[in-house]
Amino acid sequence: MMNRSLDPPVACQIEFAGCDGTRLAGTLTLPQGTGQFPVVVAVHAASGGTRDAPLHRHLASFLPSLGVAAFIYDRRGEGASDGRPGAPLTVLTGDVRAAVSVIARQPGVRASRVGLWGHSQGGWIAPMAAAGNDMVAFLIVVAGSGVTPHEQMIFATANLMHEAGHREEEVAQATHLRNRLRELRRNRGSPAQARLLLQEARTQPWYGLTYLPDPDSAADEDVLEDEASFEWDLDISPTLSQLRIPVLLIYGDTDRWVPIEPSIEVWCTALDRGHVRLNVSRLPGCGHFPTLAADPADLDEAGPISPAYEQFLTDWLRAVALPG
Repeated sequence: MMNRSLDPPVACQIEFAGCDGTRLAGTLTLPQGTGQFPVVVAVHAASGGTRDAPLHRHLASFLPSLGVAAFIYDRRGEGASDGRPGAPLTVLTGDVRAAVSVIARQPGVRASRVGLWGHSQGGWIAPMAAAGNDMVAFLIVVAGSGVTPHEQMIFATANLMHEAGHREEEVAQATHLRNRLRELRRNRGSPAQARLLLQEARTQPWYGLTYLPDPDSAADEDVLEDEASFEWDLDISPTLSQLRIPVLLIYGDTDRWVPIEPSIEVWCTALDRGHVRLNVSRLPGCGHFPTLAADPADLDEAGPISPAYEQFLTDWLRAVALPG
């Protein structure tokens, strides 16, 4: 059992300018006491872009008990932050860098011990924000993909379809659809071609499991999944090769969204080039979230936080962020 402070943490509301000046709002939660504390800045997953996301609430309550502050902000276009939702990963990365710069200057924060925590999609954004950034001292990634977003969604769609009882022939159809859209995007095909493909596929019972847009209501750029709005062929390996900070990777054993072994291989290969200190931890009984889901079929995996996840965070942060 871990020791937790009986004193409540101190929450400070902070507004700051994102990478393009957009007003963003967040909460810095500091441990009780005086002095300067290490801080973890949370990087959002594709969903859960506010301070109310369960994993964010957990960080804000759990980390101060270890003597580590937490900064959680609302992603642009969500919660109390201005801007339009659906920004490219490069813009979201710039917002993270802006958050790090602001938080490092806050009273009670130890500027030399600012780290990033990213979940899922945040596993691409957080290392991009950390690479070449002297203000980031450590990195924690939970359920981060080492393969491209395109490959990751093919993997996830196949798993979702298998769980729903669809045949291999149907899985192959869904995979073919994504690959055709990728070809159109790469070859600058017309949105009309993409829209026709989606309209034909929408009649299939598996279409809702692909997380592709409604072809009748989506804008042209969304129909083609334009790289200006999302980098589907993003190769994270060159970014990882630039990292020179300690890294903790955490994966649930039964992640339906991310191919774990290929991802770990990418991270290990890239980080080895920079002789980076890497720890990889696996969570028994967990999937894409570090939770013990009450219902294995629940895609949100709602349930209590895994004690093993808390222990991994505790041990690693005590070794990396808290000494000296």
